[in-house]
Amino acid sequence: MKLPGLSLIPRAGARVPGGRVLAAAERGTRMSRLAPQPGRNTPAPPGLSRAFGLSRGSVALSGEAFEEPNWRSEGMGRKEPLLEEMVILLGPLLLVFMLGLGLAPLSLAKDEDRYTHFLTQHYDAKPKGRDGRYCESIMKQRGLTRPCKEVNTFIHGTRNDIKAICNDKNGEPYNNFRRSKSPFQITTCKHKGGSNRPPCGYRATAGFRTIAVACENGLPVHFDESFIITSQ
Repeated sequence: MKLPGLSLIPRAGARVPGGRVLAAAERGTRMSRLAPQPGRNTPAPPGLSRAFGLSRGSVALSGEAFEEPNWRSEGMGRKEPLLEEMVILLGPLLLVFMLGLGLAPLSLAKDEDRYTHFLTQHYDAKPKGRDGRYCESIMKQRGLTRPCKEVNTFIHGTRNDIKAICNDKNGEPYNNFRRSKSPFQITTCKHKGGSNRPPCGYRATAGFRTIAVACENGLPVHFDESFIITSQ
């Protein structure tokens, strides 16, 4: 096979076109012309040895072997270790960054779930009656009677007013909680006693007082039943 840009030189003593015999001296001259010389010969493209089944690190021409030039420039040799060092240094930081992006939505979703649970247990914007029957009805509706919950308070107001307790607009620090600056209408339902299995009987206590809640990321997530300051 004739390789692009390369000539296969017959061995000394072989006949060449024209019928004459190739002398050893003439063959040596031809070989010297093909030998890689700086600024004159164009080296074979990378991978030529593998492409034509020749040994690694050399190109075979007519039975002679020449060292394959180093195709990787010094500049490339310096860049590759630098790139590897950058990957090693930045890899852990990138991993932490990606984990942070993944965990932030999970944390916010968890807080939203706790806030929704808080509203289910303690929020009722427009109560009807605020008596024993009200308590028995709403406690059952909110799933707080399996078993019968001993005490539970419902806040009557707007969601925005309740959320405002978690910031300075309508709240202030109180131990590990936030205490409301303004009072709320509330109804506290207390189990009458006896079996904690339904049907559950409750007594209602209506009031108007400040409340204390625990907050996460600006959202109320827990109501402090022990905090009772009745407004005058």
